Amino acid sequence: MNENDTELLSRYIDSDLSESELTELQARLQTDTELSAALTAMQSVNDRIRDAFEYTAVAPSRIASL
Repeated sequence: MNENDTELLSRYIDSDLSESELTELQARLQTDTELSAALTAMQSVNDRIRDAFEYTAVAPSRIASL
């Protein structure tokens, strides 16, 4: 795995790949365990960040209702 793969995975998570890039990456993910593990880790971080921002958006309205 290299820096280009990291960028490719990031674009995959953001749904920003062309159809041909998506097809190629999905094929690689089936056979490259390192790439697949990196995707899982990146998705986990992405989910945590998204959840943190969702929580901070909700917290002020909860405080205001007290």
